[in-house]
Parts: sequence; structure tokens; C-alpha cells
Amino acid sequence: MNHPLQHIIRQVQVNAPIRLLKYKYLKPFIKFGLNPEIGIDAMALDRFSPKAFSSIADEFIMNGRTITMHAPFWDLPPGSPDSEIRRVVKKRLDQTLKLIPVFAPKTLVCHAGYDPRNYSSLKDDWIKRSVDIWGWLSGELEAHGTQLMLENVHEGHPEEMLMILEPLHSSGVRWCMDAGHQSAFSSISTHHWMTMLFPYLGQVHLHDNNGRADEHLALGKGCIDFNDIFGVIRDRKLNPVMTIEPHAEPDLWASLTFLDGYL
Repeated sequence: MNHPLQHIIRQVQVNAPIRLLKYKYLKPFIKFGLNPEIGIDAMALDRFSPKAFSSIADEFIMNGRTITMHAPFWDLPPGSPDSEIRRVVKKRLDQTLKLIPVFAPKTLVCHAGYDPRNYSSLKDDWIKRSVDIWGWLSGELEAHGTQLMLENVHEGHPEEMLMILEPLHSSGVRWCMDAGHQSAFSSISTHHWMTMLFPYLGQVHLHDNNGRADEHLALGKGCIDFNDIFGVIRDRKLNPVMTIEPHAEPDLWASLTFLDGYL
């Protein structure tokens, strides 16, 4: 379908959990030409058959869509001091890796997972264990042409992301700048985040909020100044993958319209 915003639609990914794609949104994604960022979670890994995954992948691939993926993240801290927790982290990532040849995603986004509220007293060891996990995962993804992106969530300062990204830079691991998380969970300005970490930028997650919670509002409906993000991208001549993360269908179209002023 030739949508009036097709020139924007072609340039971005749209996040959707794979369960919603299977049961509700696959046909609209195909109809409107949307490129998916497919969210994989533990429930899907446990319940979906290989055929269920491949049928979704085939629809997007046959229609020439660019695919990115988001790995499971709930209760999966990669630097946990508990070896049994890390075993589960590795298990879920192993399960996700089996889907990479099926979907052939351009990127795989994972939450970096460092939360200073819980791990500040263990920071150095936590970071080291985390880097070990991401280094292994990046090596596995490289064989499939998929790049690993690490997303900020509760990290309060860009230096906390830098400690993870810097030792992984030569492995091709990059930063997924999540604008909503930065606004909700960090007191450090968006401009400071972008100017410190732009050499690592590979992807941007776009959603809005009012600076107090991770609301996933449509772009332009909250307090985030997206000029701070797109200004650095433009000035530094960067070309990150762009992903919209709407939590309601009307917010998708509002966000695409908002991006018409930037892309």
C-alpha cells in the first residue's frame, strides 16, 4: 500500500512483540510496508514452534522487509554475581541465537542491564562478567552478518554504558540509544549522552515520555527534545538504525508524522 508517509516508513523499524505479530499485527505490517523490530520474549521461546517462527520470518523476507530483533530482557542481568542467573541468561541468548538464521536480522538489540541501584557495590566485577557475555554473543552473531546493539535502560550516566561499550568496540558491538529510557532514568542531559557516546552509536530507539516514567508516548507528546539526538546524528554524519517503539497503534502514525520533520 502506498501510504503518504511511505518515505518515512522505508527508513525506520517498528518494534512489535512477536506474539502480537503472530496473533494481530502481521497483516497490517505487510499492508503498510513496515519494517519490523521483532521482540522475542521467554514466553515465545518456550511456546512457539520452529514453524511458527519461520512462518512470520518468511512473510517479511518474501515482502523485502528489513528485519531487526530485540532479545529477551526481563530478569536477565548479564553481569549477575549469581552463576545460576548467568546460566539462564546464556540459555535465553542461546535460544535467541537459533532464530538468527531464520530471521536474518540486521541487528540484535539487548539491554546492557547495568542498574546502579542494585549493582553499584559490584560495578567492576559486574561489568567484566557482562562484557564476557556480550563478547561471546557478538562473535556468534558476526557469522550471520548481524550486529549486536546494547541498549541503555537504568544506566544513570553515559560513563556506565561507556565501561561496557569501550572494551567491545573492536568486536563491532554498538550502542542503541534509547531516548525514552535516558529521559526517564537519567538526570544527565540527552546532549551529554549523545556527545559522549556518539562514536559507539549504531541504533536509536524512539519514544517519548514526561521525564518521570517509561511511558512510550508518541514522539512529540512528551518532554524529550529530539533536536539533541538528531542534531548530533546530523552534525556527525551518523547513520544509525532508527526504531519507533509505540505501545498503541495511533502512536505509530503520530510518530511517523513527527519524524517527517527530521528524516
